[in-house]
Amino acid sequence: MTAGDPFDLFENHLAGLEVTTAHDRAFQAGGREADLGAVQVAVKSVSPMTVRRRRTGGDGAWHDEQYQIVMPVHGTITATWGARDAKVTPGEVYAHDMARLEGCAMTGSAEREEFEMLLLAFPRSLLPFGAADLDGVLGRSVRGTSGLGAVLRNFTATLADRRNALRAADRSRLGVALVDLVTAFLAGEIEESSGACPGGPRHGLALRIQAYILMHLRDPGLSPREIAAAHHISVSYLHRLFQDQSETVAAWIKGRRLERARRDLADPAFRALPIHAVATRWGFVHPADFSRSFRTAYGMTPSDFRHHALTTPG
Repeated sequence: MTAGDPFDLFENHLAGLEVTTAHDRAFQAGGREADLGAVQVAVKSVSPMTVRRRRTGGDGAWHDEQYQIVMPVHGTITATWGARDAKVTPGEVYAHDMARLEGCAMTGSAEREEFEMLLLAFPRSLLPFGAADLDGVLGRSVRGTSGLGAVLRNFTATLADRRNALRAADRSRLGVALVDLVTAFLAGEIEESSGACPGGPRHGLALRIQAYILMHLRDPGLSPREIAAAHHISVSYLHRLFQDQSETVAAWIKGRRLERARRDLADPAFRALPIHAVATRWGFVHPADFSRSFRTAYGMTPSDFRHHALTTPG
């Protein structure tokens, strides 16, 4: 084989992992990718192969901080993650931490020899969950044909198919939306597996409520009463759930809204959008309250921050 062979190129991309295939001379690897800021979306198609972690040698540092969500389209992936084995077929969703992947085998379907999958890759720091929260869902296949699993699959496929139509500014915003969707999906799965979740069902519910808040930040009517009603709990119980966060429900909502507004103020695409409109966009009803809260959180006024963010190189 030459240095430009698809097999060599694919194996070099998976530094720290050993790739074997019976199709090395006729190995096929292709697909389409969309870079959405810190999030990568891809449709990958490869010849049947096996991937195993190298015990010695190789630099696997590139994936030590990365989570992946794998959704087979054609074929099956059988993976060993930590001490868990999972067989993932079309219609299922598999989330895992690359740092603990021991190995996997990818095989085609009866219709076609190549294995094809939808793939999401992103830094684990983007998720609001701790390692203990996710331990019950990582390395396990879950149904992706209904609910948020189906939404995640369809959204991912659409982004990959229409990648060439996305402007640079659109990509980062869609990346944020995709992380919010992944957060909501994983929060639901954490609640489902709450037997393995520290704090049990109560902790799982708190995570799902946080995901719900992230999905509804733009709504100025978002309030503890509305959130409690949407989850069929009392307002007092909602407040008790947030005691573990060392923040009130209202403070947690305001903090997430300020983060989103800060991102928009630094976005050149929103340069012409008045600051009060940015505040309204993220659920702040009174501009003066927004300015005061922003300065308290970030040490400068929204206008000073925008000027600094849009004029400072890098």
